[in-house]
Amino acid sequence: MRKVSRKTIRDTNLEYLANSPAPQPITSFARVRSLNDKTSAITHDGDRVERQEFLYIDGYGIVPCANYELHFLYIDPRSLDTDRRIKGRWGIMCTCGSMAGVISLKEVKSLMTVDGMSGYIIGCIAHTDSKQKTGVGRHADGSTE
Repeated sequence: MRKVSRKTIRDTNLEYLANSPAPQPITSFARVRSLNDKTSAITHDGDRVERQEFLYIDGYGIVPCANYELHFLYIDPRSLDTDRRIKGRWGIMCTCGSMAGVISLKEVKSLMTVDGMSGYIIGCIAHTDSKQKTGVGRHADGSTE
């Protein structure tokens, strides 16, 4: 796995946002300090996050998560409206460091098996973008699957 600096991943995340309207200025992204196993991780903020099959997303309801082998998707606890919230923090993340988002299955049906599924899925933006452009899904940390 090639080493990627935090700045590069942050800049890439900000580039993805540059052409999309965001409800608030996004200035911060969670990062994983340690990936304990394929089901849990600790962020640099000290929060434990765990692999989930589905996540609740405002405006979409309960949305299935893409099932990556090496990484998983989570909602950053510091993006939620609590006293620990970090203003401007992107909410849905992949443990690779990339932001994640709600993706229309119509847009990715040629890239993945979606038998019996319709609507939306939550996916890693870096992985989806590289899969669309090159045919190889590459996470922000350089890993492929």
